[in-house]
Order: sequence, then C-alpha cells, then structure tokens
Amino acid sequence: MTTTQQPQAGPVSEPRSVRVAFWLWVTGLVLTLPVVLLSRLGAPEDDSNPVGSLILLALVVWALLRFAAGRPLARAALSGLAGFFVLSTVFDVIVLSSLPEGDPLLTVLVWAGALRAVFLVAAAVLSYSDSASAHFASAAPRTAPAASRSAVVAWGVAIAAAAGQLLVAFSALLPSGGLTWPDWAALDADDTLPTALCLCLLPTWCSVLWQFRLGSRWALVTLVVVGTLAGIGEGYVLFSLDGVHPVLAAVYLAATVVALALTLRRRSRS
Repeated sequence: MTTTQQPQAGPVSEPRSVRVAFWLWVTGLVLTLPVVLLSRLGAPEDDSNPVGSLILLALVVWALLRFAAGRPLARAALSGLAGFFVLSTVFDVIVLSSLPEGDPLLTVLVWAGALRAVFLVAAAVLSYSDSASAHFASAAPRTAPAASRSAVVAWGVAIAAAAGQLLVAFSALLPSGGLTWPDWAALDADDTLPTALCLCLLPTWCSVLWQFRLGSRWALVTLVVVGTLAGIGEGYVLFSLDGVHPVLAAVYLAATVVALALTLRRRSRS
C-alpha cells in the first residue's frame, strides 16, 4: 500500500542562519541608539520634527517582528534600512575628512556607525544565504489569484518612475557649486537623508511587487492604496515642478492607471 506524503503547510523550522541574522539585526539596530544620541549632542539646537524618527522606529520594530516570523518583505525592508545606515555612515566619514580640524564627537559617531554597519551588513548577507532564502520562500502563502504579467510590468514601471524622481532629487541635494561637505551637513543633510532612505527602501517595493505576482492579497491592497495616494502627489509634481520631474510624474501616472485597471479587472474576474 502506497502512501502519499502531504506537503508541509506554512513555513519550515527556521535554520540557524536566520536565527543568527535576527540577533545581528537586533544588535545592529540597538547600536543606532548611541548614534542618534551622539548626533543630538552634536546639534543640541536641532528642533526637527520627531515624527519621521518615530515612523522609522515603528518600521524597524515591525520589520524585526515579521523577520522573526519568516516574512520576505521584512527581510527586504531590513536590508534597505541596512543600506541607508551604511550610507549615512559614509556621509559622516566624508564630512569628518573634510573638516579642517578633527571633531572628537563626530569621530566617535563615525566609529559607532561603522560598528553598526558591520553588524547590519553581516545580517543582510546571512539573510540571503541559501538556507535563509529557502526558509523565507516557504513563508509566502498565496491568498489571491496570481497577478498577470502585464499588471506586474505596469506596477514595475510606476515604481521605477518614482525611484527615478527620488534619484534626481537625491543627486540635486548633494554638495555642488562650491558647497562644502560640512556646509552640506549643516544645510541640506536633513533633506538628503530622508530621500536616501526612500531610495534604499526600493528593495522593499520590489518585494511587494514580487508577492503581488505570486498572488498575495496584502501586496495587491498595498500597491493599490499606496499607488493611488502617491498618484495624488504626482499630480502636484506634474504641474508645479520643472525639468525631468514632470516627465517622470507623467510616466508614473500613466503606468499607475494602467496597473490599476489591469489589477482590478483581474480581481473582478476571480
């Protein structure tokens, strides 16, 4: 008598690489606290709005919890955050090397940021090892019909157009026209770093798109809601800015309209 082996439902038991990566993520992100404190000590008069920092903290906590549950989107989000923190440390190194005299506080900040970067990069590498990738691949249940290729391409074009705008804005905010790096740190860093964070989180949106392709309902809802809300902002860009931004905004809007039509049509048929 032959027996048929039933496939396992849900994620398999997490491998050692995932457990080690999780604690590396925790250690690296905990090291963000002294980096933030040192930054505040270096700029006690900074009265910037803490809302952005609170949103980032909420994203970190959510990503850690979902990473422990084996969710691919959390892995992509943490890897994007790691890239952002590494980039901010690179900026600190450049600013420090541009100063005519050494700054002890900035030196300690750079070393703390570098130590954090080591943990985060190691965590990212382990998170994409073969055993970890197999674990995360097993935790992506299909909850909706698989998306059509044309809808995926349309959403991909919209994401690429938004990323192009961020890249143009990021490059425009970097020092140019005689502006030194220390001047940039005082004048433009607060605008540059959020833009850099949005760019570094691009892998997260690629992960959402991939989950949408596999038939994830939450990915479908995320793309529809966020894509529609972003389209309102793109309408403002289309008529208020100049240069390449209106062109990319028009591409985004056209791609989003097509993507929404294809997505909702397929959804109505299912």
